[in-house]
Amino acid sequence: MQRKHESTDPTVFRASRPAAASILAVALALIGSGCSSSPPEPWPQPSHAQQAQLLQERTRLAADNLFYYELRLGERAIHLCHSGVSLRKYPVQTIEVGQPRFCYLTRESDQPWIQRTWMDGALSPPWEIRRIRIIPGDERTRPTPEVAGIIPPTMEEIIPVPADFRLRFKDGLDVWFHLEGSIPYAVRESASPWARLWEDFGESVGFGPASRVRLRVVMDAADGAAMFRSFPQDLTLLVTL
Repeated sequence: MQRKHESTDPTVFRASRPAAASILAVALALIGSGCSSSPPEPWPQPSHAQQAQLLQERTRLAADNLFYYELRLGERAIHLCHSGVSLRKYPVQTIEVGQPRFCYLTRESDQPWIQRTWMDGALSPPWEIRRIRIIPGDERTRPTPEVAGIIPPTMEEIIPVPADFRLRFKDGLDVWFHLEGSIPYAVRESASPWARLWEDFGESVGFGPASRVRLRVVMDAADGAAMFRSFPQDLTLLVTL
């Protein structure tokens, strides 16, 4: 499997945009943002030191007795794990790797991002739960021998899923997800591309925490939606080769 490199440079616009959009495009071009790219190359095989580090990380996560996720780059899959055991596998179609830039300068870092555990991940947009209100005295909700009243909804029915969402980890890893296909059950409207471009632009000029590694993951809609609905409040992600 080869890794690709994303380029989310907001300086690329269609010529048919209104004048205001053109002005914004020029402003973004002068500042520069997005991700630098380089020719794709195969994922390297882990060294003995990396394999030992991975074993240590998995052992530590298993001892924490918490749910966590493992992104296996070579396998192209994300695993939901607990106590060192994979409970569910979410296949991945493609993985692109990019390095964010600040004013056309790549944010360099010597810290590894593979064979490492990333803590305190935040989901954006966060869950939006569509709750059901039960009004006292409403005869439509009163159970009878013939009618169950209100049937408790499933997670798929009360948690709508957007086609695009993001995981941001406090130490500088961003994972952007795009779901291809029809999302089963409840669907949530994704943020507009302009909103994402503006967020990218703000990061590039120093507003808010800056990511140093960005992954763009494309998944089948059914797998991605199931994974989105399984996310806990505080996310932990182990990235492995």
